[in-house]
Amino acid sequence: MLHGAKASRLLKHIEAGHPVCVEVMLVDGLVLGGRSSISSVNYRSVVLFGTGRAVQDETEKNGGAGGDCRALVPAAGKKRASRIQGDGCHQRRFDQDRPGLSQNSHRPTMDDEADYALPIWAGVLPLQETPLAPVRDELMTQDLPAPMYVAKYSRSKRPAR
Repeated sequence: MLHGAKASRLLKHIEAGHPVCVEVMLVDGLVLGGRSSISSVNYRSVVLFGTGRAVQDETEKNGGAGGDCRALVPAAGKKRASRIQGDGCHQRRFDQDRPGLSQNSHRPTMDDEADYALPIWAGVLPLQETPLAPVRDELMTQDLPAPMYVAKYSRSKRPAR
């Protein structure tokens, strides 16, 4: 499901049923070789081809942006989902025709043998997404501590969808 502003030309294009290509890529690490020409990234990506349509059904809408919120932070989902639906955000369903998956993981550097004699560090810098400490909204009128579902948030404990 894609969501965005009512005025978005992209979402209007999708709603009209035109063919669409959506790509998502996560960078898992930087592969640093002795020469910049052989440096690379470890990644996971997906390319989806399909057509779009507007989401009209309330049940389907509630499984969209609000549903994503409930899956990310389950205890907060109910309050937040009701606010998401009325904020001028339109949702478009993306019906995929075919996916294209790609991955480049644990790729070692591809230095030439002579490059390893150079005084240049080569290897992989792994990257990961981890939650940091919660930051309180400065405009809150009450001095409330972050609830446990925020303070102890972990992606690995997220319920399956």
